[in-house]
Amino acid sequence: MPGTTTVIEVDQGSLSSRLVASLAGVRPSRLDSWHRRSIIRARVYAVDPPARRWYTWRQYCQARAAAKLLERGVPARSLRAELAALDATVDNWPALALREHQRCRIEPCSAGPASHAIAWNGGGRSTITFAYCDAGAEEETSRRFQVISELQAEGPLAGLAHCSQWIDMRPAVQAGWPTIFGTRVTTGTIAGYAETGMSAAEIADTLWLDLILVEKALAFHAELGIPSF
Repeated sequence: MPGTTTVIEVDQGSLSSRLVASLAGVRPSRLDSWHRRSIIRARVYAVDPPARRWYTWRQYCQARAAAKLLERGVPARSLRAELAALDATVDNWPALALREHQRCRIEPCSAGPASHAIAWNGGGRSTITFAYCDAGAEEETSRRFQVISELQAEGPLAGLAHCSQWIDMRPAVQAGWPTIFGTRVTTGTIAGYAETGMSAAEIADTLWLDLILVEKALAFHAELGIPSF
């Protein structure tokens, strides 16, 4: 069935609130507020002392979309409805931020009394299905497509998209944490070694990685602006 794997994948992942806040460009307190108000409700594991919140790929993309909506003047009180409208406008839209769908094409087009959008790519992979949306709300629909298009253009790394040659994020790989592209080695693992005093060359030897990959991972992790994962 087209898109089935992607649908499952976007509901996977286990990203920390610190990582989500950093990549989404929002304050942790705002992310906390969205959780408490059930706008973007994370999973909470009480076994962690203190309890920590973890986000799926869908929730990560929701946080990024919410930040963009606020930038466009959408009132905070309307975020829940706006995120629901994104779901109604474009089915499974968080998948568009995955690397393999960055070149999918999205267009609004007319179909009788309603409007809809279609996504596809030229590589023969699964098509993402787009749902119908209200043709009478052109401004709101246009804003939602702009938000989705920006998420798609940025890809998995949000504001750090310039690092995508070296770093990737996939919800089904290492719970979605940033990894060296093509491997399962997280940038957090590399940063953790660096915090023990190991040099980049020593880390590269230990993990069987090219030195430049280690250096790029450390630079990426530093740009996140958060402590070690």
